[in-house]
Amino acid sequence: MQRVILITGVPGVGKTTISSLLKEKLNAIHIDISSLVKEEKLYETKDEERQSLIIDVKKLRRRILDIMKNKSCTIILDGHSGVNALKTDEVSNVFVLRRAPWELQKVLLERGWSFSKIKENVEAEIIDVSLAEVIEIYEASKICEINTSGKSIETITERIIEIIIHKKNCSFGNIDWISYKETQKLVEVLNVRSS
Repeated sequence: MQRVILITGVPGVGKTTISSLLKEKLNAIHIDISSLVKEEKLYETKDEERQSLIIDVKKLRRRILDIMKNKSCTIILDGHSGVNALKTDEVSNVFVLRRAPWELQKVLLERGWSFSKIKENVEAEIIDVSLAEVIEIYEASKICEINTSGKSIETITERIIEIIIHKKNCSFGNIDWISYKETQKLVEVLNVRSS
């Protein structure tokens, strides 16, 4: 059976960089969902206020299945929009990448993102939005949560390979950013600035 790995998480956690390295290590096909949606116009409309695209999930699904057709190698789906693109039995593993909110803010600032987009994504990371979405869709045995904070891309990639190939244990629900002082300070700053 073809192995399909979904790498998800909020923007800035390292999905694309890690997926690219996994592609090399596993001799896999890497599908960057954000790029695919933009390049092939697999969206219904643009949400100008939120600076995002409203994806046409049916078109995206058809395109992903077309790419996967007649391929026996591992497929890596990279992007938080991939959560709904395939049926649950079509996905082998789901990796939810997490990053400390104060590190995430720094990454998104370096990308030149607007304050509102940074606030939206930092808040989503704090309250586990990506993980909650995955838990609603996939069975627990397929889900793995990985903290990327302060870790090298190589270390994270090797951890994912250990889980996939060597069947190492992995769990989810162990990351709680709210209990950190840094998170509370960051939330105060974000709330003061937006008021």
